[in-house]
Amino acid sequence: MTTSTRTNAELAQAWLDALDNVDNFAPLCAPGAQVWHSNDNIWISFEKAIENVHTVGGLPTMTNRRFTVTDDGFLVQFSGELNGQKIHNTIIVRTENGFATHAEEYIGLELDPAVLGTVSNA
Repeated sequence: MTTSTRTNAELAQAWLDALDNVDNFAPLCAPGAQVWHSNDNIWISFEKAIENVHTVGGLPTMTNRRFTVTDDGFLVQFSGELNGQKIHNTIIVRTENGFATHAEEYIGLELDPAVLGTVSNA
């Protein structure tokens, strides 16, 4: 197996940078890397995930990008707008030997508190 000298912090920063060009994810992922999205609850190959991004015309512009390193990888968070809807994402990435092996993306829609039956933001 190929190994990289990248730390999880370096890999996380490169992951955030790749959000501007999804083709830049390829060198960050191990062969056989898998991706899961909360919107469909299906694990797919990294290659299929990138193909899907290209099919829909790319990723939206993202703001408030940040990462946190964990014991076995990192998580990234960001906000954006998709088809007029504000979204907030968290991606939990597991790593091995300096490469991403699994990415779980949780996609959250921003909702008016009134929709949830609450009106206080306190």
